[in-house]
Amino acid sequence: MLTLILSFNEIENIEGLTANPKLRKLDLNHNFIRQIKNMQTQTQLAYLDLRHNWIEDLNQLDHIVQNCTSLEELGFKCNPASTKSQYRASIFKKLPGLQKLDGLQLSQKDSAIVDQGSIEMNPMMIQEYLKTQKKNYVIGPEDV
Repeated sequence: MLTLILSFNEIENIEGLTANPKLRKLDLNHNFIRQIKNMQTQTQLAYLDLRHNWIEDLNQLDHIVQNCTSLEELGFKCNPASTKSQYRASIFKKLPGLQKLDGLQLSQKDSAIVDQGSIEMNPMMIQEYLKTQKKNYVIGPEDV
């Protein structure tokens, strides 16, 4: 698996990837990226880590939809866009081939939101959801 790790490099722009069209894993976490672009050759990319960047708009993911057609796993937490309501469901809806987001698979509640549009959540539902996510989250070397 061809992997490129560029985390903690103060990168502001995604560029220079055209020479690596067979890239399967790209780690860009903890940088200063605001826009997702220049990934036209990344059709074989399966894992993309964009955690801890400055991406404010979920519409930035449209570039991934158009170019990264093999993407199975995305790290996106700790971006301003990840604080938006129904962020997980929105990403799974935009990227239907995605298997995992931020290390967690599509939950039943995420799936319900994707399938039905939006649902009203009461405090009890939110508390249950958070408990479920906490149980399912396993800390791996990429989270340390």
